[in-house]
Amino acid sequence: MRSLSVDYTQIKISAPEGERMDMQEIDAFIQDKLRRKLIVIGASTGTDAHTVGIDAILNRKGFAGHYGLERYSMFETHNLGSQVTNEDFVKAAKNLKADILLVSQTVTQKDVHIHNLT
Repeated sequence: MRSLSVDYTQIKISAPEGERMDMQEIDAFIQDKLRRKLIVIGASTGTDAHTVGIDAILNRKGFAGHYGLERYSMFETHNLGSQVTNEDFVKAAKNLKADILLVSQTVTQKDVHIHNLT
């Protein structure tokens, strides 16, 4: 059997282009361009009880020095928590007229997460 390897020293990664906005600039951009709050819902769906990722994105305290979307004035956030059925998630998205849907799934053995997301 032939062994393959990757020479990581030869991989070149270009930096993303664009400006980074702070919280006030993001709120001002949304207010100026959309003239309304963006509605965001997030959940860990199916049997998944791991909410660390969704909480870091949504909760006011945020993660690693970055605030969660609950702190932004131009986001209306709804954290549905864990073990939310896909049907309940879709119902909430429709009822709230959500603009942004965030689904967290822990990668599992036997690809349970793929079945759930499908």
